[in-house]
Amino acid sequence: MADNVRVTFLPDNVSTLVERGASVLSAAVRAGVHIDAACGGSGTCGRCKVRVLQGQTSSPSTSALSADEAARGLVLACRCEVHSDALIALSEQARVEPSALSSVPAATAAGPGAAEHAPAEFVLDPPVSRLDLELPEPTLADNVGDLERVLREVKRQHGINVTQIDPMALHGLGTALREGDWRATAIVRSESGQTPRLLAIQSGLRGAGCALSLDIGTTTIWGRLDDLASGTTLATASDYNSQVSLGEDVITRIVHAEQPGGLQRLQQSVVRTINGVLSRLIQDAGIARHDVVQATVAGNTTMTHLLCGFDPRSIRRAPYVPLASSFPPLRAAQLGIELPEQVPLRALSAVSSWVGGDITAGVLASGLDRDPRLTLYVDLGTNGEIVVGNNEWMASASCSAGPAFEGGGVGCGVRAAAGAINAFRIDRATCEPMVVTIGQAPAIGVCGVGLVQMLSELYCAGLLEPNGRFADPSRSPRLRERDGRTHYVVVEAANSADGVEIVLSESDVENVLRAKAAMYAGIVTVLEQVELSVDDLQRVIIAGALGNFLDLQSCVRIGLFPDIARERFSYIGNGSLLGARAAALSREALERSERIAGSITNIELVDNARFIDNYTSALFLPHTDLSRFPSVASDRRGCGEKR
Repeated sequence: MADNVRVTFLPDNVSTLVERGASVLSAAVRAGVHIDAACGGSGTCGRCKVRVLQGQTSSPSTSALSADEAARGLVLACRCEVHSDALIALSEQARVEPSALSSVPAATAAGPGAAEHAPAEFVLDPPVSRLDLELPEPTLADNVGDLERVLREVKRQHGINVTQIDPMALHGLGTALREGDWRATAIVRSESGQTPRLLAIQSGLRGAGCALSLDIGTTTIWGRLDDLASGTTLATASDYNSQVSLGEDVITRIVHAEQPGGLQRLQQSVVRTINGVLSRLIQDAGIARHDVVQATVAGNTTMTHLLCGFDPRSIRRAPYVPLASSFPPLRAAQLGIELPEQVPLRALSAVSSWVGGDITAGVLASGLDRDPRLTLYVDLGTNGEIVVGNNEWMASASCSAGPAFEGGGVGCGVRAAAGAINAFRIDRATCEPMVVTIGQAPAIGVCGVGLVQMLSELYCAGLLEPNGRFADPSRSPRLRERDGRTHYVVVEAANSADGVEIVLSESDVENVLRAKAAMYAGIVTVLEQVELSVDDLQRVIIAGALGNFLDLQSCVRIGLFPDIARERFSYIGNGSLLGARAAALSREALERSERIAGSITNIELVDNARFIDNYTSALFLPHTDLSRFPSVASDRRGCGEKR
């Protein structure tokens, strides 16, 4: 072990052994410590700043660190190599705090300006069931084998004719029956159109058991446990996907997967997060691990590939073909998920390389496929997927919005953690801001919700021009010039967590404009492809954890959402998790999810001339064509009146 050194991270006081010369970032990945490395460790984003308190390290000079930061002992975790035992302190910006998510439920109250969209209802009829059995003891007159006795009683007591047997079900079968005094529990998978299959036998009468549902997001992983007898939710938990240390978006992760050992690192990383979420769920629900009898997963196509350990490289290369869009049931334990060996894992089917099972799940949960009204379903996130349609037809697209709505690609941007600015208002008379942070902690930066409000308020106050440039600095003392460009001081240095100004630059504004332009252009382009317009929309369903907290008026003001009657908008929360839950609790829902994935027509926006035109036109506040946004008055101080 002479070539290994111990790296300890504060404030978590977590240690790990790594090879001498390894980077601090790789040590953090190994230790399970989350560091915000937006560029995947290439040293270009400058967000993984840490401080070396003890130990011998070496770091090359980098333009990502200012002279003041270097003087204060900050280094980039991805560039800093450790040569001895070391003590590392995480900066407020680099640290990703999982506990900040604990107060954010999977489906919360609706955001301002819109109603809450109730999830679709399905008959409780789980595809995997745990069946209690009272078995007659063998006698000389009834001496059939243990397996045949179980199958006979499953049919007699529960009306299920099981003809397929998982070989694992035979291991320990006789012992389980006798130790339980001929009381046992059979676990049976019985999906629609498939022959029922015996998965396992457990000793004693154990009841219906629980279903695990997971939303595997690029940034966040959500999980919930539901009772299979009643459908009651027992626990909900979440954590940041630890893959963020290896790349912020799906493209950087696919690139990382192509490196030697990269796919394995990504797979192990996401499983590590899942196991942490699972442990919290089990503890909060007060159940045993063997009470979980099935797992259902919804995620974008890349995340599903990485979870399963499948090579995703063809997803990012024309003609953008995934390894698979539909996946057979897998064993959760074989993927490294800490569940009993017999527990099956079902990943919901994807539509295409860029429209995944999370969107299939969202359509399922929203009931879009059963409603005659023309509906737009929008999942705001790093990828930005949309679906337009009704019960007769559906079309989808992925808008490649980028990470701005997650706080990425923006100098002051952070994810939704304690200290992130998530509410922002400007006094119209003084142009002074009111800033609110998550948990009312010292400000560390601005999250996606705050960025949308910030652009809206600056625009309406006349401090931000339609082209994304700031007004003359004489308009406000918070408008200041640096290197020939103007920026807006959001939080003064004395009031921030790190003692450094939090500013919004014109480059930051450009990144948010690109993200919102991609989303709006995607919506308009898909509608054009089916010969419709935004005025034809009867409903707009906004999904995603981010969508719950967006201010609808701000979204319209900056041109993110179409300017239509506000009562047509609704929020569903985490549609991906809600759809995964429906498929876990209902064979009908699982079967419908397969039909949904197969019936959506995907519209590829890459190299689509109309999308490019619409995107270019939307790179303004709110748009180059103001007739599209009639409620945004010419006097920006009164913009955003409801239609």
